[in-house]
Amino acid sequence: MGHKRSPWLLLFRPKEAASVVAGNPKRGLWMLAWLYGFLSLLSIFQEAVALPPFGLLGILTISFLLGPLWGMLQFWIVSLLTFWTGKLLQGKATFLQIRAAFAWSFIPMIFNLFLWVVLLFFFGIALFQKFPQSYLLQPWELALFYLILLARVASIIWFLIIFIHALAEVQQFSVVRSVLNIVFMGVLFFLFLFLLRTGLVITMHLPLLPTVLAHLREAY
Repeated sequence: MGHKRSPWLLLFRPKEAASVVAGNPKRGLWMLAWLYGFLSLLSIFQEAVALPPFGLLGILTISFLLGPLWGMLQFWIVSLLTFWTGKLLQGKATFLQIRAAFAWSFIPMIFNLFLWVVLLFFFGIALFQKFPQSYLLQPWELALFYLILLARVASIIWFLIIFIHALAEVQQFSVVRSVLNIVFMGVLFFLFLFLLRTGLVITMHLPLLPTVLAHLREAY
């Protein structure tokens, strides 16, 4: 009977709902992957501040279509790193249980979806463009940005609280050991991103290597 209870309880009772999720770790996974991937790709396009040639409709379409794959890829990477580091701390959860706990911890991010709707309604394509230095935000625009920023920070904190308790439940950890598991995972994740970024930079500059070597031979 316990597995029939809703995992949406994670919003308010993360430890109780985590046991429900662990009993059926594939439940709702692609829906959550789409939610996370869609929001993540929108943020990537926004941070690029270089409007792609396909415009706002293209950004939304690409984010919508690729969202599930992008979200699932990140679920796999983070969950795998959490699983490995958790084993060092004598964690009891399977990879699938950790992935489910991580994925369902993103429930608060649903509110970010509504925040994006508000931003797109008021600012449209300007969200993905760099504001001119001479442009001054109106007082209502500043107030809206600050309110949305606070809401995003609150949703991130909410996510972390849920993930800490959900991970503690499936790993059979104390809260302190669960936090350590997440910290160790975070270190490995940022190391992975650093190596990936370095590899991409090196790959992009490989065609220039013969020219650089030629200049060095001329110089010496």
